[in-house]
Amino acid sequence: MTVRSTAPRHAETPPAGYRPAGRGARRLTAVTLALLAACSGGGVTSDAGGGSSGGGSGGSGGGGQAGGWGRALSITPAFDVLHTAPQSVTDTVRVSIPFPEGMVHDLDRVGVAGRATAWEGLQRWPDGSLRVAQAQFTDDFASGQAASYEVVQDVSALTGGFSPNDWVRDHGLGLRFKVRVRDTNSKRYEAELAAYGGEVLQESPLVRVSRQRVFHQPAENGCIPRDFLTSTFYVHEFRDVPLVTVDWVLGNDYLGADNPNGSTDPNLYPLGGVDVNEASLLFRGATEVRAYMGDLHAVDAPAQEGEWTRFGAMRDTYIDDGQTRRYRFHVLVAHPNASQEVLGHWRDTLTARAESAPFGLCDIETWQLSMGLGLHGGPIDAPSDAEARATADWQRFVGDADNLGTWGAFGDVKRTNTSGTPRNTTVSWEAAHAIQARSREKLVMLEHKAWAQAMRTCHLFGLEIPVGGDLYLWYPMALAPGQPDITPETLGRRALWGNDPYPHLRTRVDYRGNGWNGYDSNHWSLDALFDYWTLSGDPWAREELRQLGQSLKGQMRLEQFPTSNIRNARCEGWTMVSFVQSYLATGDESLKQYALRRIEEIVEPNRRKDHPARMIHEHDHDPRYGVGDNTTAFPPWEHASVMLGYLGAYKYLGSETALRIAEDVVTTIDYSWVSDYTNPRTGRYYEHGIRYATPVRHNGQPVPADYRDQDPTLGANIGGQGLNSVNQFFVAGLSVMPYYSTDQTVLQKAEWQRNLLLPDPSDSDRWNKWFLVCPQYYTALQNLGQ
Repeated sequence: MTVRSTAPRHAETPPAGYRPAGRGARRLTAVTLALLAACSGGGVTSDAGGGSSGGGSGGSGGGGQAGGWGRALSITPAFDVLHTAPQSVTDTVRVSIPFPEGMVHDLDRVGVAGRATAWEGLQRWPDGSLRVAQAQFTDDFASGQAASYEVVQDVSALTGGFSPNDWVRDHGLGLRFKVRVRDTNSKRYEAELAAYGGEVLQESPLVRVSRQRVFHQPAENGCIPRDFLTSTFYVHEFRDVPLVTVDWVLGNDYLGADNPNGSTDPNLYPLGGVDVNEASLLFRGATEVRAYMGDLHAVDAPAQEGEWTRFGAMRDTYIDDGQTRRYRFHVLVAHPNASQEVLGHWRDTLTARAESAPFGLCDIETWQLSMGLGLHGGPIDAPSDAEARATADWQRFVGDADNLGTWGAFGDVKRTNTSGTPRNTTVSWEAAHAIQARSREKLVMLEHKAWAQAMRTCHLFGLEIPVGGDLYLWYPMALAPGQPDITPETLGRRALWGNDPYPHLRTRVDYRGNGWNGYDSNHWSLDALFDYWTLSGDPWAREELRQLGQSLKGQMRLEQFPTSNIRNARCEGWTMVSFVQSYLATGDESLKQYALRRIEEIVEPNRRKDHPARMIHEHDHDPRYGVGDNTTAFPPWEHASVMLGYLGAYKYLGSETALRIAEDVVTTIDYSWVSDYTNPRTGRYYEHGIRYATPVRHNGQPVPADYRDQDPTLGANIGGQGLNSVNQFFVAGLSVMPYYSTDQTVLQKAEWQRNLLLPDPSDSDRWNKWFLVCPQYYTALQNLGQ
């Protein structure tokens, strides 16, 4: 693979048959131009059509616009739109474009070559330049096509406000939603609202996303005298297509308060886990509605109830305190006089959205050169059989019944504290593998794994944690039955469970979240959510990252509670990764300042800088460490997360202290390294190895790392076969250290360690989550330096 030329490659009007850099950027085909001869309102007219559709014939309902061809950026992002559905469609796609630091500060003169482009900024580098931005444009896609595009400069991006699609504006204003939920006695609670008019979260000339939240009210005699669960709607509107996307989040996400002071805000009065006999979403005012991948989510086929179309989503189950469930629906709003040809085209587009929506994805070279994935870039070059691996992963995903249905795992591990670090990684498997294999299926897996986080019992709508205060969220919820009462403020839960007013509504509830728990500090991981936000710009994901960042503040307290003392290395490392991810996604300054205080006030003063290993924390005696009785120790492998989190804090939060802490992990590894060693108990020889646990003190007195090495009953406790197993965790942090540190002693040690830990990656290594971030093996970066 070679780096694309940085020289200007084409004039503003390209010659016939022009293909930017051989990438095949496309204009609308002649067939679709004829079909879409009249575009929707808004934007600048072009050779792809324009003006109002209007008229008694119904017009076309929408269509895209051609754009300028510009000239190459210094590094030209390239991407494909992957469309696998059998239908040929026209749709507005939203694809995330990563940019190297410092390259793009303003998007007004940047766009997709040949397509009129609007933008939504998602992340910025510390210097204020764009790290990731979402390109939005409309095009037509043939069945089974991977359409290729490039991003260029010196074109005019679409700017200004959103203009509704003509058909939706003229014939879709009556679009309404109604939610129906039933308690364990089948008593009905409902809420109804108009589709439009909520809080605008994102707006460009092509796309607008708004949010509304409602509480379901009693609708018949016998209901309890209060609201019953919540519904939050994210409504996506599109200028160029007569479709509306609706994300519905059914929730038990009451914030609550111990002392609401007579407030009439329903959000301050928790309901607690309750039985749900039915949960249905109904639509009125649409031509047709389809559930997105409804078979995976156990959504019933649509049923007519007079003017309403009903989709059943839950039955005979329960929803726990702090638990939610996300669904997606696609809506077609058609002109009543539309021709059958035009209407059929939009029905095909609706079907494709519901069953196999087009996904846009930048190529691996773009991601490697931009360093825009996760916190530290990636992924490593693909294995030779990446496509086959991705296909096998997808088949396992859809073939595993435990993944699917109302409370399915969707590829995740429901209990975050499951041993073996199944949720922690360097960057999410699904995102990296999707890029490596150019796999639409892996993108769907990432999407569903991210959506599954809605089911974790940690949702408190509107949560904002002050630096001080009496709330401690060590458990996902402030308090639940059977859980220790450890926090003065319980957000109304102590009163609820002390004198439960509705025990008859909880016949199925076992307070186990249908198998899902919240986030525990030793395994805290937002990777799937963060990478999904990066690749989708989904506003719900951003709100999840904001709320979980606040939850993390409530767990990793700075004063009063147990976490105001330094925790073990993996806890401090993984939580710092998540602090940085939450801040990058939201720009919430309170998250940044809290993380910086954690570094300066808790970790830096209390880590063991006085010890030659410079480890984070000395653990009390633990027989699992195998270092002998009355002996304290530390596990080196836990420090891998410290490199990832604290290098991120240095880069994105500006903490020089964080850099020193991350650099000291190289010393921690070096101190725990063994070479040319034979274990006297097992007889196994190690050319090189890293201890699973390293002794610190025996009977209170300092001891060296090799204190038990020659003890015939113990020997050194080496991780795995020496350098594999848990020691693989170190590779990513050691690999990216040269991008942050300038300490030559640190860098020389880090290079020596990494070369032994991953000397020459095999195909299996290139699919291994611990090796996905390893710039030494990025072809694009190596070519860039030539």
